[in-house]
Amino acid sequence: MSESQQSKEQSHLLLNILLIVLETVFSFILKNDSVIRLQSKPFVDKKISLRINSYIPYFDFYVQFTDKGVLFDLQAPDRDIDLEISSTLLDLIKIFIFGNRRSIKTMRIGG
Repeated sequence: MSESQQSKEQSHLLLNILLIVLETVFSFILKNDSVIRLQSKPFVDKKISLRINSYIPYFDFYVQFTDKGVLFDLQAPDRDIDLEISSTLLDLIKIFIFGNRRSIKTMRIGG
């Protein structure tokens, strides 16, 4: 296996681990915080699917709201995507971790 293939596999492994951590944290918050559960109820009822696109560096991941929680995946779901969100990786980190309002305003939402 070449070094570039090994590096690519390691980056996918790291991204998968990060998605598992995000899925666990957001599902826990969704199930245990009544305010967030109430705000996310329309997303869960309609089973909304999001495509989140990072363009520096480029990668996509998908988020699905289900009654089991929030599911993060690198593979597109079988159903159509309801919303597409685009932002830089740094802004995505600021949004997911810190809830940074400036980063939220700069992201593009389509759908």
